[in-house]
Amino acid sequence: SLDSLAERLSTGDKKKRSRKERLQTILDAMAEAVMVTDSRGRITLSNEVLTDLVGFDAEGKTATEAIRHPDFHRTITEAQEGFSGLLEIEIDGAGGSSRRVLRASVSPLRERRGVVTVFHDVTAEREAERVRRDFVANAGHELRTPLTAIRGFAETLREGAIDDPDSARGFLDVI
Repeated sequence: SLDSLAERLSTGDKKKRSRKERLQTILDAMAEAVMVTDSRGRITLSNEVLTDLVGFDAEGKTATEAIRHPDFHRTITEAQEGFSGLLEIEIDGAGGSSRRVLRASVSPLRERRGVVTVFHDVTAEREAERVRRDFVANAGHELRTPLTAIRGFAETLREGAIDDPDSARGFLDVI
């Protein structure tokens, strides 16, 4: 009976390891960073994307040690109390790399046994929005100057300069 018990325990351990390895493989295949904490706020599960993002293996550390941002800290505290949250934060990249903009979805686990957070890196989207805004502002500025000149010459022609053929031709050439 001891051999049978030992065999069942060994089989149970193998199944548990297999499930954990499968879960880790799934998490590591994700494009988003994932962090799961226990009820005390310690990270019990994470993926490679989170490790790359923060620059170290975050498991065993607290969520606020991994991501140092006051809004994130507040949202984690609220999630531990049972409230989900969605926020966007900006953090320094790992190893002194450029700043990263992250959209974080923070949700409590059942029975307040911890919190799961999924981070989506929206840095490229924010940069594209900034480039678009700058382009529109610059294009508007660049178009305003010649349009003002065209408008001025057209108004001058309308106010009587059209009757003077030499002036009118010069204004039309400029337009």
